[in-house]
Amino acid sequence: MDYQISIIHTGKIKKVDQVVEAIRNDIEKGMLTAGIQLPSITTFAKIQKISRDTVEKAYKRLREDGYIHSEPNKGYFIQTLKPQQINILLVMNKISAYKKEIYEGLMEGLGDKAKVQLEIHQYSPERLKTILKDNQGKFHYYAIMPHFFLGTTQKEIDETLSLIPASSLILLDKDLPKTKAAMRIYQDFEGDIFEGLKQASNQLKKYNKIEVIYPAESHHPKEILKGIQKFCKGSGDTYTERSKSSDIKPKKQTVYITLRDSDLAILVKAIRNTDLKLGTDVGILSFNETVLKDLLGITVVTTDFTEMGRLAAEMIIDKQLTSVNNPFFLIQRTSL
Repeated sequence: MDYQISIIHTGKIKKVDQVVEAIRNDIEKGMLTAGIQLPSITTFAKIQKISRDTVEKAYKRLREDGYIHSEPNKGYFIQTLKPQQINILLVMNKISAYKKEIYEGLMEGLGDKAKVQLEIHQYSPERLKTILKDNQGKFHYYAIMPHFFLGTTQKEIDETLSLIPASSLILLDKDLPKTKAAMRIYQDFEGDIFEGLKQASNQLKKYNKIEVIYPAESHHPKEILKGIQKFCKGSGDTYTERSKSSDIKPKKQTVYITLRDSDLAILVKAIRNTDLKLGTDVGILSFNETVLKDLLGITVVTTDFTEMGRLAAEMIIDKQLTSVNNPFFLIQRTSL
């Protein structure tokens, strides 16, 4: 058979419980449907490197609970069951207007087909590890936004996310190419900002310098800077970084790129205190769309956060085990 069960072996949970929980979750998620044959007890024990007795006890419990049935001389098969409501644990890195849009898109797309519990890991792999340990086996899917403190190692990430079977893991907003996951809906931060700047190249010709306000404590992906640097290398624009918007003295023929709304507000105020004309003498490009930026005429590069949530819901309901780069676009306004 093609189905491969994913079991997280841990000393804290009995092996028989691990087998029962893994198979039951996949049945309730719809990954195992009525009539599918499970591996024989001997084959299952060999693949998972556990005893036949453990597998036999797990199959017996699943049969008693109505999840599977056995046929003499044929084996064990998935039983027809009433559709279960899917349980999802959503773990965000922080609360913000953009994350709220993802959550609302997810809830809208799921409707009454799933229940969602929300947790926040605050960029900390250790906090995320605690959340996942406390909720092991309680959810069908674990949707995680893997934004962590700058300097977090791949080893720390692997140790944390390995607590969840790959078949139950969904990565949202940021991709981790080295991590196995059932589904991925992400931004390509380096490629997206590079393409966004290329689309704005005609407006950018009136400037010769790009300055990025990148506060280290904001923990934005470094890939954003790589994309901007790549564009500047090709366009010949001078590239600089600044950690504090309060230090800025707006200069002519300079485009400022802001990642946080608070820095945007400080920058707009600073420009208004000069004789420079926004969109002619000095430019602004901001990350992520808001109503306020629309009213102020600020050009933005943004992903569709609501669509990210809806797409995640669609993939969960339809069991689309795939990877998707969420739509990203440039909104041209008068600030460039």
